[in-house]
Amino acid sequence: MANRSFQTTFLERFSHLFPPPAFLSMPAVGLDVSDSSVKMVEFQRGLSGTTLKRWGRAELPKGSIMGGKIQDMKALADTLAQFRAEFGFTFVHASLPEQQAYFFKTEVPYDIKASRIRQVLEFKLESNVPIPLRDAIFDYDLLEPKKKGDPITAGVTVYPADAVEKFTSVLSQAGIVPLSLEIEAQAIERAVVPTEDDGVHMVIDFGETRTGIAIVHRSTLVFTSTLEVRGRELTRAIMEELKVDAETAEQFKNESGILRNSGNAALSAHLMKTVTTLKEEIERHYAYWESREKDPGHAGSINSVILCGGNANVAGLPEYLTESLQVPVERANVWRNVFSFEEQVPEIDFAHSLSFATSIGLGLRALQ
Repeated sequence: MANRSFQTTFLERFSHLFPPPAFLSMPAVGLDVSDSSVKMVEFQRGLSGTTLKRWGRAELPKGSIMGGKIQDMKALADTLAQFRAEFGFTFVHASLPEQQAYFFKTEVPYDIKASRIRQVLEFKLESNVPIPLRDAIFDYDLLEPKKKGDPITAGVTVYPADAVEKFTSVLSQAGIVPLSLEIEAQAIERAVVPTEDDGVHMVIDFGETRTGIAIVHRSTLVFTSTLEVRGRELTRAIMEELKVDAETAEQFKNESGILRNSGNAALSAHLMKTVTTLKEEIERHYAYWESREKDPGHAGSINSVILCGGNANVAGLPEYLTESLQVPVERANVWRNVFSFEEQVPEIDFAHSLSFATSIGLGLRALQ
């Protein structure tokens, strides 16, 4: 069972912000707004299949968003308005920063009527998240049980309503109309986990300002967490030790990374400090998940770890994590649910594509 992400709930609660439902069928782009940048992707379907129609990226004014919270609405709206004008779009499927989201799992009876699920979950909301129901917007995924008659697992995502209103206000000021909102992990899963896959996967989004961890089973989020592990710390360490600019530091990070061939002991120590912190956090979450295997609704052991985000390019990172976790760790193929490389080669090269995972997943939503 798949949910509607935030689309239905969002439109019900904030319907005054939107045009009539017929507009939901209008062409839309996937819009990913993070602390440091905005990215967009749009696909189109034709006789030859799905193709990448256009894509783009722009830096955001420093400090306009911090920790997933909008700090300067005008600066953000102005930048988004320029971005919208440059690429000529209006309608979007957009992401909400995970730093402000709350996620919990619960169970509902197997024979519950669909019309009652939301009411049942409302009763469980305040005992699981620190947001009163009146101040929250939420939606859910349902995961079919292994045996008929067993309780159904519900993965519930909750977001502060005032944060949603603030974000939609900025989009409105920029001339952008959101058709749906969902947390980043939901969009990333849609892009990087094979459709109809029955395994359990840990997805690591190693970004510039934070790292997201999600566990996915049958296209459903069953766990999410956000870590204060920042890829920009790796870039900064390289810039300081080698006295190079950001572009050169990025190149070094992706070509040498943690392969210990830099000849600079101090730099290797700096890089390993951040990467080791990331590894330890992943190990902690991995162990937590495995320890809950006897819980009702547990999806099973993790089959693989999938890396995405701009800092997934760090040389040696998949091998380092594989050795520690003893499960396969690989960089994501963010196009796997869009098209085959035998059909076409996308304009975005592999290294840069990893930072577009969220916007690609949002773009795929427009095709559903």
